[in-house]
Amino acid sequence: GRPGSLSYSSGGGTDLPFGLNPTAEGSYSLDAFDLPVDVTVSGAYELSKNKFSPSKLTVALGKKVGEVGVKALLTALPPYDSPGLAAEATVSTEYGSVTFDSSDPKPKLVEGAPISFMLAKLRPKWNPRVEGQQGLSLDVDCPFSKGNDRATVSATFVPEARPEVSFHFGLADGSVDITPLLGEGAKATKFEYEKTGLPHGASAKVTLLGNAVTLGAKVPTPAGVVTPTVVLDASKLGAAPKLSLKQSYAL
Repeated sequence: GRPGSLSYSSGGGTDLPFGLNPTAEGSYSLDAFDLPVDVTVSGAYELSKNKFSPSKLTVALGKKVGEVGVKALLTALPPYDSPGLAAEATVSTEYGSVTFDSSDPKPKLVEGAPISFMLAKLRPKWNPRVEGQQGLSLDVDCPFSKGNDRATVSATFVPEARPEVSFHFGLADGSVDITPLLGEGAKATKFEYEKTGLPHGASAKVTLLGNAVTLGAKVPTPAGVVTPTVVLDASKLGAAPKLSLKQSYAL
């Protein structure tokens, strides 16, 4: 693996010509320094504001001892004083994981290890910061039939709340994802179709949600991956499409 990456994107309302909103993100792994823990430093820059200081700095730490793993994430936002500092840590074992952050002494999330039940994988979760049974949830992943993981259903159940459900169908040259029960009154459904195996390793994706149609692609190049996106409003035939472009580089 290479030590880092760099990317930029454009597309948004700014004072720059054509509404360009260039941003940049860079990350660097310190594995080469043979430290006792894994360390990755990342920074995000908003170039449209003509500032050279990062708009966000993060330091990710990781260490595994036997069956116990520890991951920590430190985040700093300008002006880089104490209100803009945040920390999060996750301790994981074969029985599950516990996540803490600096905003509250109570754990942020407690996750149990996945449990097999017939064809399904169940993962119980608990947010101690939410009072009552609303802090409990259950993630369920299940194939439609035994030995066939190309057609699956995933769901998250929370007491007294609308379940979150999605369906995934793997194809020989792509996939279809359907997410119902979205929006107010659970009347919206999101449809996603991804086409893979295109020339030169490219892929294309179409997303339909309400009146919004999003066309996207990933095109590998010698310099990295180019990701153009076009968003159309099907309810307004004469409306101008929203364009964006992202380019990533491996350092």
